[in-house]
Amino acid sequence: MIDKIFKSSILILFLAVGVACLIQMPQPQEAPPAPEEPAPAPEEEETPVLEAPQPGVLPLAMPKHFTLNFQGAYLVYEPQSGTFQITAEGNVLSYGRDWEVRKVKSYLYHIRQQTWQGLYWQVNTSRKETSRIKGGTFGSVLGGTTTSMPFNVDVVGGAGNAEIKRFIIRFPKSHMVYTPNTDVLKLITENNVLSTCGDWRRCKLHTNLYHFKQKEWDNFFWKVNTGSKKAWRCRNGVICEKRPGGSDELLNVKVGVTR
Repeated sequence: MIDKIFKSSILILFLAVGVACLIQMPQPQEAPPAPEEPAPAPEEEETPVLEAPQPGVLPLAMPKHFTLNFQGAYLVYEPQSGTFQITAEGNVLSYGRDWEVRKVKSYLYHIRQQTWQGLYWQVNTSRKETSRIKGGTFGSVLGGTTTSMPFNVDVVGGAGNAEIKRFIIRFPKSHMVYTPNTDVLKLITENNVLSTCGDWRRCKLHTNLYHFKQKEWDNFFWKVNTGSKKAWRCRNGVICEKRPGGSDELLNVKVGVTR
């Protein structure tokens, strides 16, 4: 009997010690949350580099010809100063050295590019219209077949009998076309040559990389990539270098390529 009481006492003692340990045991702490991974930095868009393809990459064939297509080119003429310019993309493409202008009447002018044969344009600043005349006499209102041209004509000055200050012929469509094999560059609208670009410098850096510069331009030139079909105005760069430096501005022109 005494032995049973002793064993029961020992059991109660062990249970009491166990409960006390459980009460004093600190509660487990939650692990701190894992630090969030930083978001990947956005990738910077690379500026296109006009250079030859990497080794092992098959290059595109050299174009038979390619065009820079303009939608805002215009011709401006000032009778008093004789200033004659053809402009596109904010740059003068021709200074009219290969053009002839003749005043027929106070409101009527005949103009022609030196390569034209048997045709000229007649600009009526009163009616604000341009016509193409074939078979007529340059500087005379007699003879010839007249075709109306799809050009808008703006006139500054000329009120009453006063001489106009300038007229502007706006071309809805025009383009420069370049043939690499023959190195021929022309400015064209409505199948009429506006300039043979004899005062332009051009360089072929690769079969699809070209530089162009009108000789009067100062500190800039145009770059054309016929692979990506894009053109840029490069300021303060070095023309005819594959990496010309300077700063590029994308031109708002459509590049058409024929291979």
